[in-house]
Amino acid sequence: MSVVFVFGAGASYGDTLRPESDNPAAQPTNNANPPLTAGFFSGNLYASIGYPGNQAEQDYFQEVFEYIRDQAAISDPVGEGRWMTLNLEDVFTTVELHREFLSPDSDASGRLVVIRNKLVRYIWRIIATCTQYKYGEHYRQIASFFHEYRDGSVLSFNWDLLFDQELIEIIPTGDMRRGLYHNFEALVLGEYGLSDIVGLPGRQPLFLKMHGSLNWFQCSNSKCPGSSTAHILKNTQDCLYRARGIHVGGEILCNRCASEMGPVLIPPLLRKPINENWIVRAIWGHARQRLSSADKVVIIGFSAAPTDFYAAWLFRSTVGIREGVDVFVVNPQNDPAHPEHNDFRQRMEGIFPRGYNSEFRTLSQIEEILHRVEQIG
Repeated sequence: MSVVFVFGAGASYGDTLRPESDNPAAQPTNNANPPLTAGFFSGNLYASIGYPGNQAEQDYFQEVFEYIRDQAAISDPVGEGRWMTLNLEDVFTTVELHREFLSPDSDASGRLVVIRNKLVRYIWRIIATCTQYKYGEHYRQIASFFHEYRDGSVLSFNWDLLFDQELIEIIPTGDMRRGLYHNFEALVLGEYGLSDIVGLPGRQPLFLKMHGSLNWFQCSNSKCPGSSTAHILKNTQDCLYRARGIHVGGEILCNRCASEMGPVLIPPLLRKPINENWIVRAIWGHARQRLSSADKVVIIGFSAAPTDFYAAWLFRSTVGIREGVDVFVVNPQNDPAHPEHNDFRQRMEGIFPRGYNSEFRTLSQIEEILHRVEQIG
């Protein structure tokens, strides 16, 4: 029996985050969760993390906020009015479409690249601030399930490291815990021999991050042999410090050519550049294979936005059209009283025309969900 769990932004947003350590020097400074796509500029978020919107605007990200104000005609103070529901995908897509109509060598195009890169760094800072020195109570339960269950994989559309840190266990040799994450390094990145991969061929448990990760870095020099793979920063707390702009130990440099290494991330764009990076393309290929052979699929906190064509195609073309697959969609919008229930139900029925289970609404029901997964033959 092969099981695949899928995490959308709603999984991290809806988990119960706890302090990771009893050490006062390693305590979270807020009780915020990573926001949804439409919550990165909300005044509620700024208040919860102690980072006022006007300070964010005046900091390193001033060009980003100026561009958004200009393109969206927003006059409200940051965190108020239309900022409250500003969608990241709309912002990123605006930047990329704007660039397409400019000469790539022009100053205007270069400015847009800077804005895009700073917007990515803004997201890093928000996610890291919301998650440092915390763990997800329900993510930890799922990780425990996979430590025992050997025929399952996890696909995550999130950049955060809440689930990663449950799988990464540093041992004296510097390796990770054998299993989901180890198999990703071995099978996709080719870091180990095939004999080091756990599981049957084609059904090895894998942890696949569909849009990259805050702790994956790749050499920026395309001519360097080191650019053909990714370096995984195993110390997640150091990585979160970096994402917050605190560079522990300096920049990450390539061992082969000493060039600065950049993060492997797919921004929330309308047209996602899945095929532009071979690592991301390989991840999507393996994800499709895992979904095509799964007996059960549990999709948590994934709302399938109407513009998310890639993810909708991935699910529809695999578990969506297969018979005999138990699909559980865990989402608050399953509730008939939810204002977006009808639109959500129509999207889900379009992706899963053979039906899906809609009885679960929150990640807090994970014990019952895991029980159902184990019981259904």
